[in-house]
Amino acid sequence: MKKILPIADPPIKSYLHHAYGLSILATSDAYLPWFYSNYIQVFFDKHYRENPYVDYYNFFYYPYVEINIPHLERLKFDRAMLTEEQLNADFICRLIDLGYYICLYADEYYIPDRVAYKNFHFKHEVLIFGYDREERIFHILGFNRERVYGATTVPIDDLMEAFSHGYDGDGDLFWRKYIIAARLFRDTVYPFNLKLVTDLLEDYLESRESNSRVAMYIQPPRDCVFGLASYAYIDEALELMERGEFFIDYRLPSVIWEHKQCMTKRLQYMHGLGLVDQDVCDQFAKVEDIALKARNTMLKAFVTNQRSIISRIREMVQSIHEQEKAILVPLLQHLKSQL
Repeated sequence: MKKILPIADPPIKSYLHHAYGLSILATSDAYLPWFYSNYIQVFFDKHYRENPYVDYYNFFYYPYVEINIPHLERLKFDRAMLTEEQLNADFICRLIDLGYYICLYADEYYIPDRVAYKNFHFKHEVLIFGYDREERIFHILGFNRERVYGATTVPIDDLMEAFSHGYDGDGDLFWRKYIIAARLFRDTVYPFNLKLVTDLLEDYLESRESNSRVAMYIQPPRDCVFGLASYAYIDEALELMERGEFFIDYRLPSVIWEHKQCMTKRLQYMHGLGLVDQDVCDQFAKVEDIALKARNTMLKAFVTNQRSIISRIREMVQSIHEQEKAILVPLLQHLKSQL
């Protein structure tokens, strides 16, 4: 017996807390009005050097495991709610049979085709979207050993072993104790929200914090800067990488590129609604192209350890900053006039 739930290529992959939810949502275009109404604001943690492996530069603020997202019906289980006899592969398979995708924390030391496999212990989110009892495998999403996001398979026994080491009790990070089950809730209607887009875009351009927009459901994030103010910290981090005082972090330009890619698609979507001229879409597509070149250059720097080429990335990011502001400031005024 087997069951594999549909998945799609998500518009954001840099961090799994975005990619997992969007991999489910993108199997239907119904999520697009919600998606294009959001994912505008970004933040940069000013204390990134103290904990460089967290998501110090990221979209604000849609962690799949923490917030409720339209079109997703979600169940949240504390490990303590289930006995060891209940907390097994059969439990996961039953949820998949009901159409639920399962997100849980597991130690990737025990998961084949992962960078950490048999090398080091690394607790990370894993999304399970299918199983095959005859082959004794789960179908999962995540970053493989090549650091590429996508689908792989894992022996059921290996994943359950990884899951058993994914949470160490009260001394561990509290969110690792949860199992998140989510399935598409197709009856939800979320119309495109021009007012929210305008507010978030103004927050972004004014470098204004957006904590108040999430305060109702979650603790605001760390000591951060928002929007355009992030560029000064991005350049600082890139300079440290160039000088060899910070690891070559390819996530940084990857998030920049994904943000510009999302903005280009949002503008094209808004053009379809009669809200934005095609010329604006074409202008921003050129910004996205620069961001893609910056991301690819950083990947080259990471693979070859050529820190000297990071200076080119800094120049490209500066150009992105200038061109983006020149396009979005008049766009904001145009959108405000349509409210």
